[in-house]
Amino acid sequence: MSSSPLIFSFLITLIYQAAFFSIAIWFKFDKVTDFAGTTNFILIAIVTFLLYSTFEIRQIIVTLMIIIWGIRLASFLLNRILAWGHDNRFNKIRTNIVRFAIFWLIQALWCWIGCLPLTLLNSSNLTNYQKIPLSKLELLSIFLYSFGLIFESISDSIKLNFKSEKKNKDKWCNIGPWSWSRHPNYFGEITLWWAIFLSTAQIHYNNSLSTLLIALLSPLFITFLLLFLSGIPLLEKSANFKFGTLKEFKNYKQSTSILIPFPPSLYVQFPTFVKKFIFLDFDRYNQIKK
Repeated sequence: MSSSPLIFSFLITLIYQAAFFSIAIWFKFDKVTDFAGTTNFILIAIVTFLLYSTFEIRQIIVTLMIIIWGIRLASFLLNRILAWGHDNRFNKIRTNIVRFAIFWLIQALWCWIGCLPLTLLNSSNLTNYQKIPLSKLELLSIFLYSFGLIFESISDSIKLNFKSEKKNKDKWCNIGPWSWSRHPNYFGEITLWWAIFLSTAQIHYNNSLSTLLIALLSPLFITFLLLFLSGIPLLEKSANFKFGTLKEFKNYKQSTSILIPFPPSLYVQFPTFVKKFIFLDFDRYNQIKK
């Protein structure tokens, strides 16, 4: 395994994120942040495909997976921030250059690590695979990716439409997939990134175990970010602050899975340890200040 594609994609990411960080910090501008992150994935996908790939069907498919995901999410997030005008995540760090820079550094790591399975795949010589049909695992991965992407897209759209209605200004979204999961969009996101990894796993394993383990960092890191850092914790903290004293909201949390969609009538009956260790509804998500 050559390290040059990994180093090159890392340098591209640093330069790209530094450019947008400069714009954001200079103009105190939130509208480029998510756009810079998602389009960075597209940039890495295109560059590594054109420079390193052997244009084998597997490389084409996974490259398209990243590009389609990036275009969908970038357009959604850009439209949302243009409608909202600012991003509440940065209210406390926007004027602190060190804390703001740390956020952008984490975003750069998200982009680079997230693309590891694709970078490694595109930098592999797959000429020997050209006459080999897609395996069952690869076909399953394409299905899981499609499911995750569609599920995330529907969840995002439903919540955005819900929040855009004035009558729902001070309400939490609990319709559609949000009635079975408090974060169905993140369930879709995590699903599709594990699918991307699985679609490349056999080839990486055939190259070397170390290549497979490096690629594995992608879904692990993205899952960690959403579960413990920038995703669910921030949204749960915000929701607990806004609605934590309401009985209806407490009932919603008790009967609705944190991530994995599940019928509320059944979920509410599970003991606490099942909700924690099977459904990942950790105590940190339920800290409500009275």
